[in-house]
Amino acid sequence: MKISRRWQMVCWALGAALMACSGEEKSGHAPSGGAAGTGGGNAGASGTSGEAGSAGSGAGAGASGSSGAGGSSGAAGSAGAGGSAGASGSGGAGGSAGASGSGGAGGSSGAAGSAGAGGVADCALDDAPCAVGGGSLEGVCCGGTCTSAECCATSGCTARHGQGWVCEQGICQNVVGTLDGLRWEMACSGATSNPLVCVASGASTDSKILGGAAGQAYSVTLRFRGVVEEKTYLGGTKLAYWHEGGTPSADGFNVYKLEISSPPQTYYLNSGVSDSYWCVSLDYTHTVTIAAGATVTLSADPVDLNQIRNVGEDGATPLRVPDVAPYPDAYDGQFIQMDVLSVVPR
Repeated sequence: MKISRRWQMVCWALGAALMACSGEEKSGHAPSGGAAGTGGGNAGASGTSGEAGSAGSGAGAGASGSSGAGGSSGAAGSAGAGGSAGASGSGGAGGSAGASGSGGAGGSSGAAGSAGAGGVADCALDDAPCAVGGGSLEGVCCGGTCTSAECCATSGCTARHGQGWVCEQGICQNVVGTLDGLRWEMACSGATSNPLVCVASGASTDSKILGGAAGQAYSVTLRFRGVVEEKTYLGGTKLAYWHEGGTPSADGFNVYKLEISSPPQTYYLNSGVSDSYWCVSLDYTHTVTIAAGATVTLSADPVDLNQIRNVGEDGATPLRVPDVAPYPDAYDGQFIQMDVLSVVPR
């Protein structure tokens, strides 16, 4: 059946309208985006635009259909949940500041270096070598001071070497030498018919030469200790058991004598009364003058070769001298020990 052109146009217009309705339906429901993948989701596909309506043709044609609304683009697929970022490492706890170090204890000062070999730091000893002005050991100690000149003092020599040492020409010299500690000894060597008397061991003599500078004389203080029988001396000067000058009496009792050649002097050490049949204990001091180079002679003479045994006035108790050998034992016989207490240049 033929359809008139007018109806064709109507039909065409209706068809176009239906098509327009169909495009609007599509654009209203845009496909949702694909599910987000791990990581970022892919964006949803855009909805397809509706097709624009074709304009009516010819007169009386319906108003041209408005173009179909563009289909709204499909909602973007939500991004896939981002992998959670690794928890940020918490900052390392700040190290606590190290306790401030206490100041090091101040180092103790180093011990003062000892003086060079042979040197004496404080010049405590006279005539000891020392360093003048902090230099080399070219000086000598004198009275506690280091000097470039030779010097010494008797007190310093005594402190360093003992009694009998003196300062001579800048040098400490041993004036008395072996004079100190000399002994006169006469032991009992046999018995006699008298129980208070024994046979003496014989005469004893010893000589020493005094040291020192030529032409110099010294005041020498001597100490005498021992056990002896008494003897009468004639003339001279007597002071207790000490007797200066004179001569021994003509009897058989022992003679103990100290002789000095310069200036010439003779001293007897057991001055008393002969014919006493007991011994006495000696302990006294005297000062004598002795020149340098003089000979000092000590002698003990039993005269009749017999002597009184070491007994006191009671005729039985032996005598002992404290701090003199053979103390605390008693000496079997008689003896005198001479010690030098001081030497002073005159």
